[in-house]
Order: sequence, then structure tokens, then C-alpha cells
Amino acid sequence: MKRKLIEEYNWGVYIWKTPEGKVVKNSDGDLLLINSIKNDQIQMEKLKKAAESCGIEGGQPIFLSGHRPVTEEQYEHQKARLAAGLVPDELDYFAAKEELEARKKNGRF
Repeated sequence: MKRKLIEEYNWGVYIWKTPEGKVVKNSDGDLLLINSIKNDQIQMEKLKKAAESCGIEGGQPIFLSGHRPVTEEQYEHQKARLAAGLVPDELDYFAAKEELEARKKNGRF
């Protein structure tokens, strides 16, 4: 059986993948990325120029549907929410909707 990736969102981020298949990161491990709508040629071109300014020749943008950059503080908050059994990201609409439906179904709302 073939599997197909279903993207829930047409927004997310593009990251840069080198011709060797590596994702571009800085020395702190932060990804080279840009917020974007899927197939936004302007944003992809900006990312390409940013990669080139880092000395990266070639490669391609990779779209990550529904992803967004978060600060360290936001990440720690998400980890705490996950540990508490909550949806880690309050902005994840579909996960929050599923949680609400499950609570209603199980009489916990």
C-alpha cells in the first residue's frame, strides 16, 4: 500500500537542504528557515540568497507544513504542556480541535 503525505496547512516554513542532503544550520543548531505559504517563490528566493550568503552553493528549499519557529522560552513552555498531558502548541489548531472532541466524547469537558 502506498502512503501519501497529507499537509494540513498551506503555511509553514521552508528550510534549505544542500546537494549532499544536509539541512543548513548555524553553530547553535538553529535551522536556516523562512516563514512562508507553500510555493511562495519570493520566500524561496530569499532563502536561496541567504544560503548563498552563507557560502552554500546549490541545494533546494524544503517545505515543512504547519511548522513555525519558536524561541527557547516557547519551546520550554511546550515541553511543560506536553508533560502535563496537554497539546504542546496552543497554536496547533487541529491538535487542539482533536483534544476538545476527545474530551467531549469521554465526558471530560
